[in-house]
Amino acid sequence: MALRGVAIQLVVLCALAYSGCHAATNNLSFGSDVTAAVSERVAAHFSNAPEIPRDHLLRPTTVEFAVGNHDLAATIIPDEEVAALESAEGFIARSAMLDGQLLVAVRGGSTHGNAVGAYWLLELVGVRFMHPLEPTVLAESPVDVAALGAVELTTSPHWPLRGWHYHTQHPLEMVEVFNGFDISTDSTDGLNVTWEAMVPEVDLFFQWCLANRQNYVETLLLYSPEWDEFASSDLRMQRLRTINDLAHNLTLMMSADVPIALRQQHSWYMIKDANDEDWQEQIDERLDWLFDGGWRRVWCSC
Repeated sequence: MALRGVAIQLVVLCALAYSGCHAATNNLSFGSDVTAAVSERVAAHFSNAPEIPRDHLLRPTTVEFAVGNHDLAATIIPDEEVAALESAEGFIARSAMLDGQLLVAVRGGSTHGNAVGAYWLLELVGVRFMHPLEPTVLAESPVDVAALGAVELTTSPHWPLRGWHYHTQHPLEMVEVFNGFDISTDSTDGLNVTWEAMVPEVDLFFQWCLANRQNYVETLLLYSPEWDEFASSDLRMQRLRTINDLAHNLTLMMSADVPIALRQQHSWYMIKDANDEDWQEQIDERLDWLFDGGWRRVWCSC
């Protein structure tokens, strides 16, 4: 009996050792219709996701994940279904067994649809975007292995514009970076932060917007006579264009809220004086400056 007990223990230990030394090799692939900015960030988050639970035989669960028009995704989500989406900004998610391998695929009707679908996939595997500046990685995987093999989702947004108005006239966290400013104080022990050092927060905020299925971000440009020279400088334009390019590469549209004549809370305005005879030329000049900076949409209040 003692020898039998030892043998049973050895078998169990060997089985556990065998299962433990073969880690899951979950692969994530992207199609050509997923922007490089999206694929790079999603892949980085995916690598930090908690390990998917083992299957019913206590073996590591190995899954192929594919986003966009990658051959694997197109195998189980054909082009015809993607074209039939109610909105090009929607996506289809589906899982299936392919040549004995579990495949989870996501295909959107556009680069934005793929981006939103990719961040949905991150949430599926345990990377959550609850805080705009701090993604949450769950300690344990939320994945149910059985449910993972039965994914079937088709979704499209109801509203064509789904945006976040970041009201930079109020003392919020990213007022300075969205306006191209450094943070500097006169005192030696004050807060001094370069504009470049704050851009990663904007990056995280844009990703949070994607995870929450937004498609545009709107900010207010600020102006004051105290920084008149900087307000229309090449340096400010370069910084603002960098932020707008970042948004566009992540498939988000940037919108500027610019009053025509209203001067309130340091707002950047279009007309210097309502009595100016060249007020139309001033508006054209301001609009040209905005569109040259990469804004795709301008909202004008009075």
